Amino acid sequence: MAVVARLFLGSVFAYAGFMKLMEPEANFRAVLEQTAWLPEVWIPVLSKAIPWMEWLGGMFVLMGLLTRVGTFLLAILSAAFMVSLALSLAQGEGLRDCGCFGTSGPHLSVTQAFLLDALTTALGLILFLKHRHRWAVDNLFEREGKAPGNAG
Repeated sequence: MAVVARLFLGSVFAYAGFMKLMEPEANFRAVLEQTAWLPEVWIPVLSKAIPWMEWLGGMFVLMGLLTRVGTFLLAILSAAFMVSLALSLAQGEGLRDCGCFGTSGPHLSVTQAFLLDALTTALGLILFLKHRHRWAVDNLFEREGKAPGNAG
């Protein structure tokens, strides 16, 4: 079951990051600009960094390379997205689109995005707490006693 969870988590983030990376950065920047609580100076940095973190984190989790680091990163991103949605709704912002999968991917309602974020946060934390992952590249390094980022 952990393999299915790892593949789901990695796929969601790899796809989300890839879809944003294939579009102009201005598209995701426009989504971030919808949030009044986010300082404007962070928007250019986040609009470039988040898609890369999603894609790389997702690919690492899919491969099972630095699995614990990747699952922790994706859990933190998911939790941050949940907080972002909650803050935006609490301030009465009418979010048009969560921007989860770029402009050409699936469009989720705020409720759907929040539920997906809750699920991926939980999966990321559960997988982070798991020290060994079946069918993971990390296992090749463990045999040699050099598991990168997978201490424990």
